[in-house]
Amino acid sequence: MPATALRTCLIALLMSCVCGAAFAGQAPTPGPTPGPNQPKPKTVPELLAIIKANNDPDARREAILKLADITEAEERNNNVVEALVDVVVKGTDPFVPRAAVETLTKLQINITKRAKTKYVKPFNDILKNKESMPGTRSSIATCYLKTLSREELQDQDAFHILLEIAGNRSEQNLALRGEAIKACGAFGSAEALPMLATLLTEQDDYIREAGVNALDNLMDKDPAVGASASPAAVTKLVEILTTEIPKGPDGTPDANAISVKIVVIHVLAKMIQAGNQFANKAMDELIKIVANALEDSLVKAGIEALGIIGSDKAQGPLEKAYTDYFPEHFAKVEASTPRDIDMRVAVARAERSLLNVQAQKANPDMATVKRVSALLGKMLDDKVESPVVRRAAIFAVGYLYPKKFETEVKETSYSLIAILANTSDTDLKGIIPDVLEAITRVNYGTKVKPWLDWWQKKYPEPRHP
Repeated sequence: MPATALRTCLIALLMSCVCGAAFAGQAPTPGPTPGPNQPKPKTVPELLAIIKANNDPDARREAILKLADITEAEERNNNVVEALVDVVVKGTDPFVPRAAVETLTKLQINITKRAKTKYVKPFNDILKNKESMPGTRSSIATCYLKTLSREELQDQDAFHILLEIAGNRSEQNLALRGEAIKACGAFGSAEALPMLATLLTEQDDYIREAGVNALDNLMDKDPAVGASASPAAVTKLVEILTTEIPKGPDGTPDANAISVKIVVIHVLAKMIQAGNQFANKAMDELIKIVANALEDSLVKAGIEALGIIGSDKAQGPLEKAYTDYFPEHFAKVEASTPRDIDMRVAVARAERSLLNVQAQKANPDMATVKRVSALLGKMLDDKVESPVVRRAAIFAVGYLYPKKFETEVKETSYSLIAILANTSDTDLKGIIPDVLEAITRVNYGTKVKPWLDWWQKKYPEPRHP
């Protein structure tokens, strides 16, 4: 090889080694750097300085909202909560104090539980002062909706202020009153029941809707509250339940009145299930609704209510509802309307709820459990039953899981295995093994033969015809 060519190769080789070594130790290429005009994120002290010194409300509001994302240490080291409370107390702008309340709410929920100890007293004073800015008072009610706790003594005063505002029909700030109503429901105290019941007859749609939702929320927050509802509150609810639904100019039933009655149906059912003796008188009315109501939404609500109650007295009406919406001629023509299917799904879900109620009892009514199992078995085995209803029934029989319900597992488990063997529905194939596991404590997945072998070994006696 000529000397020139050799020298060229050596130089190339040397450069390759040097570059390779350089690249081997080189950090990854960084992404694009911020432009020279792009501002750096402001520190917490800088944000607080804007809040305290800047006269631009937009700049102050933006800085306040950014403080919702700080760390616990940043909040503690800079007294952020105290600064924001000061903004709320002294604020004269219609929007800046609201932003401060919003940020305090987020800090209380996500960052520091000490925030509430700082803002409850001044917030209470603002709520009680009718001359305070309307938006600020409404924001405080929303904050309380999200942060008050029945278990904390300091929150009781705030709740009673909300209760007074919620029940005050002369309160002109409807936004404040609506938020106060919702907060009373979320607080979960039986004290709110009488006031919330009176709101169901309010003329203002906004207030009535807030009252309906708050009452339902209260019963979900603590089901035991229903047991302590006063006779006056129960009487008011039963009165609403039995009042004829008014009709509009076109002759159709009033939709708002129907919505109110649906919530009342659910609330009374929860009270009965909780053991409220005064509410028991509504049981017959609920049964009448399922049997006779002209509005499908009321019938469905009544079916749901019977499931919530979960007693032997509820089972008979549920069986009748299933028959009413699945008459014999459907089985012959293999047809069913969407309305009928929807009602039968509601029955299946109500049976699931009923089983759950019985499962929580130390001494369940096994005669009722047996009847529930039989009805769900009919839904599983009927060849012309809708797949949608059958799916709801499959979920429902999973609530035969307690050991005390074991006598009902034999027939039910066979029905599930038979569906698994014959269905091409991948959704059902995915659900059934989990349901079978819940009631049998074994799981062979989608393999039918191991399931059948297990069943025949477990139950050597033949099935009922």
